[in-house]
Amino acid sequence: NVCVTRGIMEGILMREFDYTVKSIVGLHPRVAGVLMHLVRDFESDIILTNGDKGGNLKKLLGILHMNIQYGDRLHLQISGEDEEVACQEMQAFMTQNL
Repeated sequence: NVCVTRGIMEGILMREFDYTVKSIVGLHPRVAGVLMHLVRDFESDIILTNGDKGGNLKKLLGILHMNIQYGDRLHLQISGEDEEVACQEMQAFMTQNL
């Protein structure tokens, strides 16, 4: 689960990492709300993909509709001014809550 610089999205370098959900309950609404508050403070765009579903983490309904469950392999793409810090904090959040 290391943040790596992987290419260019709209002319901007981005960071990304994969994470496998370890929480038995997956992503429930309380944790999704906490996650939304965390990402709201970042300038960067944070896109979460779960299989063929994906969306911006700044939109709660989009997160909940992904139906994230135990064992799902998530992919996060982070691009923007504070992408390095955002990537580190997202990794920490995932490890502690998912």
